[in-house]
Amino acid sequence: MLKNLFFVFVLFFSFSAKSQMADTIGAMGIQGELTTEGYEAINQGQQAFSRMKFQQDLGEVVAEIQTTYFGNYGGINKSAIMYDGFRGMVWDVKEDGEGGFFLEFNGLDGPTCFITKSNPAGAKKTEINSGADCMASGNNVKIFYN
Repeated sequence: MLKNLFFVFVLFFSFSAKSQMADTIGAMGIQGELTTEGYEAINQGQQAFSRMKFQQDLGEVVAEIQTTYFGNYGGINKSAIMYDGFRGMVWDVKEDGEGGFFLEFNGLDGPTCFITKSNPAGAKKTEINSGADCMASGNNVKIFYN
């Protein structure tokens, strides 16, 4: 059973940093050292990684849009930019009517929402929950760019 668990972790973690974490987890699992606290630490590590991936995806999509459209964002939409990041998130991109564009995310968790408060990737402003603050989950965030 533990060997099967190890192989599932190896398949699930495909990137090099994730592969190293999978190796460590597998070794601990085989040796029987994984505890409830260990599983919680692994979960926290995965959540931190997904937030870093969100920031990376955000920077990539903003750069893609700005270099593709060169300030002419009329008619921009999600299918036109052909970007496959933000896996597992509900998001869209639209023209803001003021010569820029905005990315909209629905259902963000609290910590990821908090990341957007600092106007990431050179944003001109961020609108969270129609003027409210980040909640524990289910946040609607619009990030505006020039």
